[in-house]
Amino acid sequence: MQITDWTDFGLFAAVARSGSLAGAARETGLSQATLSRRMTALEQRTGRRLFAHGSAGYTPTAEGRALLERAKKMEAAARDIAHWSAAQSGPPHVRISAGTWTSERLAHPDRLLVSKRGVDPRVCQLQPRHGY
Repeated sequence: MQITDWTDFGLFAAVARSGSLAGAARETGLSQATLSRRMTALEQRTGRRLFAHGSAGYTPTAEGRALLERAKKMEAAARDIAHWSAAQSGPPHVRISAGTWTSERLAHPDRLLVSKRGVDPRVCQLQPRHGY
């Protein structure tokens, strides 16, 4: 099986946890139709039946439960990466492209509101454009 979209495993976990497309749709913000297509495609790619479909909704099969345990590990790793990324040192970098006059006005220390919000404003380099 070639992994083409890691997101499908997160969507699979949402469907398995909620037991329905409607519950997973509320959790993920995707439509039930989209989730249904993605689950069908995931089952085709894995070559395994992941859900038993019935009046009770989407119940993970034995294969589905095995995948859910792996998907939970992926979700934990994704959360760990998100925490690591959020814990970056220093203020965020913001790049603004503007002409010379605007850049000089924006870079003036008395006009920089962002410096009061924990952002360290710096002008990296102004590059004039030629040919206009």
